[in-house]
Amino acid sequence: MATTKIAALMIRTLAKPLANSLKTSAANNPTWKRFCISVAQGYHTIEETLKMRFLGYKLETIRPLNEARAVELGTSFLAEFFIFAVAGTVVVEETIRSSLKTSARNADIDNSIATLKSQQVQDTEELQLLTERVQGLEMENDALRDAAKIMLDMVLLKGVDKQRSWWLLPGLNAEETVFKELERLGSRLESAAEFADRRKRRVAAECGLNEIELVKSIEGTVLS
Repeated sequence: MATTKIAALMIRTLAKPLANSLKTSAANNPTWKRFCISVAQGYHTIEETLKMRFLGYKLETIRPLNEARAVELGTSFLAEFFIFAVAGTVVVEETIRSSLKTSARNADIDNSIATLKSQQVQDTEELQLLTERVQGLEMENDALRDAAKIMLDMVLLKGVDKQRSWWLLPGLNAEETVFKELERLGSRLESAAEFADRRKRRVAAECGLNEIELVKSIEGTVLS
């Protein structure tokens, strides 16, 4: 809107000086003068014909303009047409530039949204992997805690005569029971490690990374 107002103001400001310049040129150049007269007579004929049609008058022969009037009208018309063409070009160029700028801004916004969505998916996958790794570590921690308890019980039983206790398995002495518990805990640790490895390989495959790159990515996330 502002550009259109500026263009209209420019047309009104420059039309009269340019018309005077064209009129002076027409007085000194016969070819240019004939062209201005031809344009003016054509414009006059079209204008009068349209007036009679709109007002409902019968079409009659239109008298041509005299030479002086034709030169004045022709130069004024050409001056306004030239300035209007220049101003129209400026407006069209400004509109195209604004449209391209808006399209570029929309493209940047779309790229930013796509980047944020991609980052969100990556963060979700890393969070899932960290959660699963914590679960595996909790399983290992529970198994190690039980192993430490059994080892402590084993140390306490070192100087005691072999006898059955309330926690011993039927038919086994203390050491045999401890070893059985250690074997069971070892199986639990192996299961926890296998669980963590399977999760790591699966998430690595989903992320398109190998296991080394995945571990580095997790360590970088944790440290940051």
